[in-house]
Amino acid sequence: MVSLPLLNWVIVHYSWHWAFGVLGFVGLGWTALWLLLGREGAVVEPPVPGAAASTLPVPYRQLVTSPTIVASWCAAFGAYWGLTLALTWQGAFLVKGLGIPQQGIGVLAALPPALSVVATIAGGWMSQRLMGRGVSSRVARGILGGGYVAVGGAALLAMPALPGVAFKVAMTTIGIAFPTLIYVIWPAVVAEITPAAQRSSILAIGTAISTSAGLLAPYVMGSVIESAATPLAGYYAGYEICGIIMLVGGVIGMALIRPEREAERWAPPATATALAPAR
Repeated sequence: MVSLPLLNWVIVHYSWHWAFGVLGFVGLGWTALWLLLGREGAVVEPPVPGAAASTLPVPYRQLVTSPTIVASWCAAFGAYWGLTLALTWQGAFLVKGLGIPQQGIGVLAALPPALSVVATIAGGWMSQRLMGRGVSSRVARGILGGGYVAVGGAALLAMPALPGVAFKVAMTTIGIAFPTLIYVIWPAVVAEITPAAQRSSILAIGTAISTSAGLLAPYVMGSVIESAATPLAGYYAGYEICGIIMLVGGVIGMALIRPEREAERWAPPATATALAPAR
């Protein structure tokens, strides 16, 4: 919300070189604050019924092939694909695709992160409220988080067919913003079923897999634009590809994120019997 209008102002009044410089100074300042104030926190087992029922290590092969964990990675991959396009191509789409002047895209480029704040806080509150009421994690986290990603994908797929610049900006805003809820959902899902000693490695693996979309999305979009009949057609095709990836990732998340089932499968026999109704 803050950086995009600020960086656009810097680009318009100075140059894109200075935009990189501003980011560098901000990064150094943040690093200094982190070194002064950052601390390690205690690892505490989550008070979720049936979550991480056993503290015994689980084979990594079993963890990285868990349908719940893999599905959460798929949903996060789709969301990150859209986020990467927003960071790399959204400005060019607004200027070269929709014909909006460079001076006018600062606020428009800030719309997706602004809506992301609302969507993430509202979705996180809803998920926590459902869990507090005894709703299964499959619904409160899997269906809700995957559903947000799927809604974003549907919005991007619909965008090229809608008339007018306002509708297109609205659909790209929804398509980029709504899936961001999965960034706070999938780590919680992993923590439910992964023993505390193994969480950091599984979270790191998942982060590496989901953010690999950042390597692919800009290249795919650029290749599509280069081969399209017109730049606008290329942008449309690139966002449709993103929409498909989001929709597929979201549906996989909705269908396969089932932490209670995994906790029951991995728990000791006596514990599994007690957890069986939770599935």
